[in-house]
Amino acid sequence: MAEKISKLMRINYLGMDTSFAPGLKRKDYVMRKFDILKKKTGANYLSIAGLITDIAKRVDVKRVCYCGLMLPVFEDILLARKVDENEMNIERILLLLSVCRCRLDTIPVSGNISKKCIYAILFDTATLSKKLQKPLSVHLLPIKNKKDATGQGFIHNIL
Repeated sequence: MAEKISKLMRINYLGMDTSFAPGLKRKDYVMRKFDILKKKTGANYLSIAGLITDIAKRVDVKRVCYCGLMLPVFEDILLARKVDENEMNIERILLLLSVCRCRLDTIPVSGNISKKCIYAILFDTATLSKKLQKPLSVHLLPIKNKKDATGQGFIHNIL
């Protein structure tokens, strides 16, 4: 339909990003969908991430951009809570990267995170990117006065 409209309007239609990304309402949080599928099927996050990515790739439209699963921590309150409670962390999100086209996005880290720790995160991501032959990126969010990656209550206070 979009291609037909673009021809009528003489606009170049490049395609659609079929990514699953969180919305602003609770019902639109990606992690809510994960939790529903986990409860109904008994599947874990990795297999659910793979399923969602497969669905995004199967949509029969001209695709552009990531076309996969997006897990920005500070855009999905349920994901932020899981990070805050250490149910989800950088290593677990990296594991999800192995089956989907998401990235480490808005990951809260200590404001005084060491270069060594940043390098380790970047090296892990680069290793996955090379092995899987797909582009991956990292968006860390240093937070002043945040002491470590597991400080409970930290994210709830910001959101």
